[in-house]
Amino acid sequence: MRSALAIAAFAFCSSLPAQVVPSINPGGVVNAASSMPSPVAPGSIVSAYGEFTSGSPVVASAPWPATLDGVTIDFFGGIAAPLFYVSSTQVNLQVPWELTGEYQSTITAAYGDQISAAQIVLIAPLAPGIFIINGNQGAIVDNAGRLANAAHPVIPGTYIQIYCTGLGPVTNQPPTGYPALASPLSQTIATPEVTIGGVPATVTFSGLAPGAVGEYQINALVPVGAPAGDTVPVAITIGGAASNTVTMAVGAATSTQSTVAPAGGLNLNNAAVPLLYSWNTPIQISGTGWTAGENVTISLHGPLNWQATPPADLALGSITAAADGSIAGSFTIPYDSGIVGPTTRIPRPGIYEVTAAGSVSGAVVASATINITVATQRGTGFQIDWGMLRGGRVGVFPDGLADDSPERTDPEWVTVWRQAPIQAYGAIADSGTDGNNQPSHISTSDYPGTHYAHDANFYMTPDPDYQWLVGTANYTANGSNVIEIEWETLNAGNTSTYGQGNMGVPIWANPTVGDRVFVVGRWILDTGHPDNGASTEIHPPRMIASIRERPAAVAGSGTRAAQVDIYVSGHGGGANQNEAPGETSLLDQEEYGGGRIEDVLDQADQKTYYSGGPAPADVAAVAALLAEQMTGQPLTGPINAVAGPSAFPWGAHGPEEIPINDMDYDFDVPLPPAPPGATAVQMVSITQPQHTTIVNEIVTYTNPVNGLPTMAHVHLPYLGSDNGIYARTLQFSWNQFASPGNHFRVTINNIQVQGGAGTWQLWSDVSGQWSYLTGLAPALMHTTAGQTITIPGATYDVYGQSTDTIRVFVLGYSVACIDSFFGQLFGMTSYEGGQRFLEKCGTGDNSSLGGALLTMPAVPASAGQYTVAPPGGSPNYQVQVTVEYVAP
Repeated sequence: MRSALAIAAFAFCSSLPAQVVPSINPGGVVNAASSMPSPVAPGSIVSAYGEFTSGSPVVASAPWPATLDGVTIDFFGGIAAPLFYVSSTQVNLQVPWELTGEYQSTITAAYGDQISAAQIVLIAPLAPGIFIINGNQGAIVDNAGRLANAAHPVIPGTYIQIYCTGLGPVTNQPPTGYPALASPLSQTIATPEVTIGGVPATVTFSGLAPGAVGEYQINALVPVGAPAGDTVPVAITIGGAASNTVTMAVGAATSTQSTVAPAGGLNLNNAAVPLLYSWNTPIQISGTGWTAGENVTISLHGPLNWQATPPADLALGSITAAADGSIAGSFTIPYDSGIVGPTTRIPRPGIYEVTAAGSVSGAVVASATINITVATQRGTGFQIDWGMLRGGRVGVFPDGLADDSPERTDPEWVTVWRQAPIQAYGAIADSGTDGNNQPSHISTSDYPGTHYAHDANFYMTPDPDYQWLVGTANYTANGSNVIEIEWETLNAGNTSTYGQGNMGVPIWANPTVGDRVFVVGRWILDTGHPDNGASTEIHPPRMIASIRERPAAVAGSGTRAAQVDIYVSGHGGGANQNEAPGETSLLDQEEYGGGRIEDVLDQADQKTYYSGGPAPADVAAVAALLAEQMTGQPLTGPINAVAGPSAFPWGAHGPEEIPINDMDYDFDVPLPPAPPGATAVQMVSITQPQHTTIVNEIVTYTNPVNGLPTMAHVHLPYLGSDNGIYARTLQFSWNQFASPGNHFRVTINNIQVQGGAGTWQLWSDVSGQWSYLTGLAPALMHTTAGQTITIPGATYDVYGQSTDTIRVFVLGYSVACIDSFFGQLFGMTSYEGGQRFLEKCGTGDNSSLGGALLTMPAVPASAGQYTVAPPGGSPNYQVQVTVEYVAP
């Protein structure tokens, strides 16, 4: 349907002159969909009118060529436009993406050795136009792909697709002249508003139509209040730019408004979680206003916000409306429908709309959406163990040592659904005043066979639209609705190189309590601790943007700024290498995702995969002896020489660095309140030492209120660029001074050692400004009891309103033998690495030194000297802190 619409919209014929000197008519460059004159938008399709060829009309296929039937169209600077259609008097082309940021350009036509006079065309970021078919009928189709005309009116409460152009920049931008991909989708940066008969419609998708060049697609829900008729007006606005108005046919809505509403949800960790479901769990449906006796079909539409997954419909069943027009029933979220194999299609996790379609009353959508998450909790009443089904292994060590079974790190992490990264917004929620239980910290205990250094751990509460990322086991492991983000602390291959190299994340990008986070990364199951079920994590990220809660002050002017610290890198450390990419691909189910080991292996191979091992006979014998000596119990099964992923050709481990130039990265940063007299936003970009990419941020300002933007949209155009690291801090302020609040200077003066001698690794977080204290004070590598170690260079400027909090947090660990094995065990099997580690280090682990936390209101009276220590009766250290109020 889409190709036919485009060709019909573009077709144009006329008589052909014998010889042509090319020319473009003044004002002859117009939006190809609406025929509206310039401005035109980069990436959009336009028509140029004039004189061009002496031949018959020619149509190109994608990718569109720069020369078609001898004609070329150039913009300023010799930027050639891809051509789709050429006739004697009309050329249809794509405005090159390379013109982004320009306000006008020259345009010329060439035919043979003849070049036309230049015309001026205006350029704008957004110039929407809806394609037209026959008169003023819009290029709008229903869910069956039928044109929404009088023959096929669309019923309110159902979905349509609007085909248009000129909606501006997108994520995952394809090269100029090339079609958009179906995965990942190219979604518009700005969200359009659609009206149907003057009534706002809900937009569920806006982006480039997959497989098309320069053509956009908007998926929208026809509102129940839309008027009926064969020529109901439809219009788009985006970023303040308005499209042409077209028409579509809308069927009559029922006289009584039908309703539908979901209810219920899972009970996790002894608490009800409303409107969160998983497979094989019930969902209650109710509604009113239906026609007595009519059949009402209940469906789910989604997932709505998973970038790599377009929405689809999932039928749950049907209800017969009662005599009073009410509906009520319970349905089950389906699982695999009893199917095992490559055709299995388990419902995707994500956020869904609930729809009800009556045989008489038409269709409606519930006002509340639901989340479907993965079933990872193990234990009584839980039927599905998704961690094991996706490839996690329990191991054969007996109780008391089961968590140390080498199988649990082979693999330690498996993808939840598919290889495509997920993205999410969330916040680092306050967990209280216990310094040993903070939601943003450096781990003290990780397995060296799967790490180069210890992880930075961030416990994120996702925004409601991303609740589906939190597996059912997380509610027991992490508390309510929390997902852990893990990325190795920056290192050069081992724990003696913290702050160096390019593996992991630098601490300046770490979020703190209260910060908002935008994260893109690998959605995984932590199958290394499966006894209560595998928790879901984002591990490792490939991008994190820490949107600071605390205000910043711009250097020089001192004006208030909103700050975001951005880090994009493919260096995931050991988590990337622990993965077997071939296994993930094997479970991809023809790009649908969600395959299980049982879907791809026969029973004999499943037995091999899940069995104990792999280990040579001598190593297996030693492991069995040690396990029985330590627990008094035998192994629960044999240790085989062939087992796990390595038993199969697809089981090889992945590289430490993965490509990150397979997509673009887009997120929003709230702007600070505009002070009186402000008219424009100013941005400061601070490049950090790790920055290596040629990619530069493109920032647009959106969501205007009273004529001024309230949001900065940051676009990182990585797709098809290099694979280097992006490491920058962006600060957004206004062109009028605004106070950042009370100013404090916080100094960590010294660490007073109260525990025994040792090698200490310590970090600090002062209101989101992280430091590696051992790097500042190498004396921490050789501590003795009673010693006072001065920390040079640990002074920080903190700004805040009186309602804000000043936060000082110090944490770390005392190094044990285990740290010397980080980065040394890769390439070995989990049994071989474990044996080597045990021979040298035994079962000892690092000793946490605890976390010392100091918080106080950001008021002048908080100035003073403070001593803070980790909780407990015998703390390992005390921290001396000075808080100075800096008068304006």
